[in-house]
Amino acid sequence: MLEALCTERFSIVPEDIVEADRGGEFARLPIGTGPFRMVENISSMLVLEANESYFEGCPHLDRIEMWVWPNYEGYIGTMWPLTARMPNFATSKPIRREAVRP
Repeated sequence: MLEALCTERFSIVPEDIVEADRGGEFARLPIGTGPFRMVENISSMLVLEANESYFEGCPHLDRIEMWVWPNYEGYIGTMWPLTARMPNFATSKPIRREAVRP
C-alpha cells in the first residue's frame, strides 16, 4: 500500500489550481512537493531543478535534463563529439540512487 501511495498518481498538488486549469498550463508544468521542480517541458526535453524547500533537504543534483530522441540514429548524431568523453546513458533502465548520491 505504501508503495502505491508514493507514486505520482497520489502526489500532493493544489486542488484549486488543478480544477481551474484542467488540461492547461498546470498539466504541462505541474506544481508538487517533490525534490525537483519541473521548469521546462517541451517535446524534446524535460528540465527539472532542485526544490530547495523539499522537506528532506535540497537534492544533491542542481538540475536534471531529460532529452527525447525520436530514434537512436538522431541520438548518435547529436552526441557523437561527446562520446569519447562520456559514458553512454541512453537507457530506459533506472539509474541506481547510490550512483548519483555522495
